Amino acid sequence: MIRDSKRQNVTLIGMPGSGKTTVGQHLARHWGWTFFDTDHFIERGEGKTLEQIIDEQGHAAFLKVEASYIGRVAGQRQVISTGGSVVYDDTAMRHLLGLSTVVYLDVPLPELERRLGSLKARGVVIAPGMNVADLWRERHPLYQRYADVDVACTGDDAEASGREVIQSVEQWWSKAN
Repeated sequence: MIRDSKRQNVTLIGMPGSGKTTVGQHLARHWGWTFFDTDHFIERGEGKTLEQIIDEQGHAAFLKVEASYIGRVAGQRQVISTGGSVVYDDTAMRHLLGLSTVVYLDVPLPELERRLGSLKARGVVIAPGMNVADLWRERHPLYQRYADVDVACTGDDAEASGREVIQSVEQWWSKAN
């Protein structure tokens, strides 16, 4: 049985470049909900870009900052777009799972490599010497672990990916009835 709180929000998780923002805005329009970007929430709260926070405080400290902000996410009828590193904190993910249906935008590695530009400029938490493939191998199992719904997203058609997410989420919700 799906708890009612799981229907109040949808949270998108996935790698940088997976389309969380673009698809999330499409979902919000479709359901008439608010779009909420946790990266922007952090940047506004800290008065700095993600890149600046990571450069000044380091990866471990950034993850604590991120988890702190995720713990403050509340409300309903929202599509929540998260930073790709959110899955490193179990408490943050349990919070999101408690208030939303969590959807993994699962983009194949070759496509991510094609889509992504500078990871540093995106404010991506990545250890020195790691590349996109290393990051994907590290995070993919975490995304799968926390996702209520895993949606394969391929190609550059965000509208098509959005329709697939809508169908998958609504099908998952219907299982409760």
